[in-house]
Amino acid sequence: MDTNFAAELRRAALRVLTGADTQAGPEHAVLEARLAELGDALGPDHPDTLRTANDVALAHLAAGRTARAVIRFERLVADCTRTLGREHPDTLIVRGNQAVAWLADAAAGRAAGELTQVLEARHRVLGADHPATLNAGLALALALLTLGHVEPATTVLEQSLPRWQRLVGANHPLTRACAALLTHHRADADFAVAAGSGR
Repeated sequence: MDTNFAAELRRAALRVLTGADTQAGPEHAVLEARLAELGDALGPDHPDTLRTANDVALAHLAAGRTARAVIRFERLVADCTRTLGREHPDTLIVRGNQAVAWLADAAAGRAAGELTQVLEARHRVLGADHPATLNAGLALALALLTLGHVEPATTVLEQSLPRWQRLVGANHPLTRACAALLTHHRADADFAVAAGSGR
C-alpha cells in the first residue's frame, strides 16, 4: 500500500467532513454572539440555542480549532442528552459531530466506538438514506481506516457509495471522498491477493 497516498485520502475526506474545504460560514464570533442572545432570550436548553451551540462548535472544527471543538461538543452532547434524549435526531447529529471532532483530534478509537453506535441509531431513527446516516457511515469508515481496519471500513463504504450517488450525485464532495477511499482500498486488496497468489 502507498501509505502516504492513503493518509492523504483520509486527510482529504476528513477536511470534507469537518467543513474545512467548504465556503466559510459566519465567523465564530458572530455565532457566539447569536448563541448568547438565544441563551438569554430562550434559555440554554431551548432547541434553537442547542442548534446554534452546535454551529459554534462546527465553526471551531472547520477552522482547525480542534481542541475547542471537542470541548464544545462534549458539553453539548451532555446538554442534548439530558434535554432531548440520547437518540433524538438533534442529539444524534451532535454525537456524530463530536465523534468527527475526536477523529480530527487523533482519537480514532474513541471516534469509531461512538460512530458505530451513532450509525446504528441513525439507521433506526432516520433511515438508511438520510444524509446524516450516510455522513456517519463515511466518518466511521474513515475512523476504521485510520485504525487499520480496512475490511470493515470497505464494507461500510460499499454500502454508502451508491446511496451518496443517488442522493447528491457523483460530483458531490462527500460522494467523491467515499469513492476515492473505496477505489484505493479495493485496488490495494486486489494487489495483495495477486501478490499472495504469485501472479
